[in-house]
Amino acid sequence: MLTAPIRVSDIVLGKFYALATLLFIPVAIISIYPLVLSAFGEISLAETDLAVGAFFLYGLACITIGEFVSSITESQMIAAIISFGILFAGYVMNAMPKLYMVTGHGELELDSAFTDILQKANIDTQADIILRSMTAAVFT
Repeated sequence: MLTAPIRVSDIVLGKFYALATLLFIPVAIISIYPLVLSAFGEISLAETDLAVGAFFLYGLACITIGEFVSSITESQMIAAIISFGILFAGYVMNAMPKLYMVTGHGELELDSAFTDILQKANIDTQADIILRSMTAAVFT
């Protein structure tokens, strides 16, 4: 491959475009389902289109991470394991603040007077606690 008269960036982009095409085929098939289901009932096409688009973009991000790890390692097996580890860690990150709040030490508990003010203003206190725990985890 490296003796071909093309740049390395062209090889990497070609590999990415091939994988993106392979991802696009099932996403295109999935995007037909809401149209079929709309014949049998009322569904929000905007929400389903947004969900399918987000799924496609997430898939492209996963492909990009895997391709980057593959480019900095020599072995395909090591690249696959590291890519899986990175993607799994990103998936588990959503549960970390909740896990910390269940088994935490109470330093992020809100004062009851402050909680009452937030509830009167119709602000979700759980989202505030999760935001504070993520901020504390980043800056500690």
